[in-house]
Amino acid sequence: MPTPRRPAAADRRRWNELHAAYEAARAATRDYESQLRSGRYGWGDPSWRSWITKTERGKLERLEARADTIGDKIVDLLVRISPRGEAWLTGAPAWWIRERLTWEDAVRPADEPLSVVVPAPYGRTEGLRQEARAGDEPMTYEEAKRLRDDAEEQSKAASAVLRAFPRLANGLVPDAVKFSPEYRAAKARYDAAFAHERAVNEWFVKTFKEEIRAERAFRGRRLREPSIDSWQDYLAPGEARYVPAIVRPQMPDVVRRAAAAGMPPGTEYVGAGMTGVVFCAGATAFKVARDTRPIDHHLFEDEAEWLASTAAVPAVAPHVAHLRRFDPENLVIVRDCPHPDPDQSHWRWESKLHELHGFIERAMIPHGWTAPEFKPDSYVLTPHGPILVDASMPSRVGAVLAQYVEDVVSGARPLWTTRPHDLTFEVRREVGQTLTQAEADHLQAILERRWPEARW
Repeated sequence: MPTPRRPAAADRRRWNELHAAYEAARAATRDYESQLRSGRYGWGDPSWRSWITKTERGKLERLEARADTIGDKIVDLLVRISPRGEAWLTGAPAWWIRERLTWEDAVRPADEPLSVVVPAPYGRTEGLRQEARAGDEPMTYEEAKRLRDDAEEQSKAASAVLRAFPRLANGLVPDAVKFSPEYRAAKARYDAAFAHERAVNEWFVKTFKEEIRAERAFRGRRLREPSIDSWQDYLAPGEARYVPAIVRPQMPDVVRRAAAAGMPPGTEYVGAGMTGVVFCAGATAFKVARDTRPIDHHLFEDEAEWLASTAAVPAVAPHVAHLRRFDPENLVIVRDCPHPDPDQSHWRWESKLHELHGFIERAMIPHGWTAPEFKPDSYVLTPHGPILVDASMPSRVGAVLAQYVEDVVSGARPLWTTRPHDLTFEVRREVGQTLTQAEADHLQAILERRWPEARW
């Protein structure tokens, strides 16, 4: 590879020309693909490429090859003129370089920080790092928070513009609006802003994990003013001895977040699972995430949403612990704490629990959810019958899944750890079950437009 050189005005012109040509080639590919799939091959067949004619396949491959050739020229130019040179080749996904990298960041001096957090390429855990400034001074926590807040504001502003376009009664954007130049331009700006915000958040949470925890703990103490000299003393006397050794290193942060969510002193320790710790204060339970990673936000938000949805299903509500509130900042689910009947045992109830869980599944499907993962110890056997207290890992279906996809694509909800490809699978799985072919085709189309890698 050539040694990077100082960029000239001609390089800027070449950069713009290549990007314009690349976007035109990509648009031609997408238009021809849409022409094929909206014709006799349909949007619902994931193996549609296997059925196209030799002539059609040849044309499609030529269009794709043209886009790839232009994209490769963009990357070659970047390596020649960027101070970071070949580091881009292993530090960023090729599609991101071709579609998202700005000229300003491409030519930014290596001793200056980039304006974005680069997403990780395939097979790596992080993208090209934010370079240190002159004197190797690292970015401070306060500076990183300003970068995060700015990324969030940019994403919110772009999302507001997108939401201002006319919508149908069902909340979807009409095709006439969706394919207009104005909407496409606004969508492109939003896609870039959202990708930037997501990359910044991932980098921020990973880089400043300890600072975030300390700030959250301090804010919780300041707002709730719980007296926590030690987590053992905050629990009821003798309860700390029941906490497993593997969970103990996490308990200071767990108890602080629980206290910030309203858990009073003298609380009983109930148990710990793979992702959460449960405490009970009388008839109120506090399920607290053991950590605050993106996957923990994903799991706890889903569980809280499922518990809330059961209140609207009279056949299910009596069998599920009532959700009182959810604290998304501290990742604490506050719900009823049913007390077990000491004369009951799970082994005698196991077959009946299977039947009850199947009943809950069938009752929840019309309301957009499956039942959570089945485990006998997810139920508490009370004198009035089994009560489901652990609602981990339910799945969205039907209208709830469709709305979730719309919200994730529009940026109204974070994607957290779900891969776009997995969302496409969830949509396709429901065809003929809780989604019609047309509904699934629409959802797949907006997923693929938002994330090309979501193609199934």
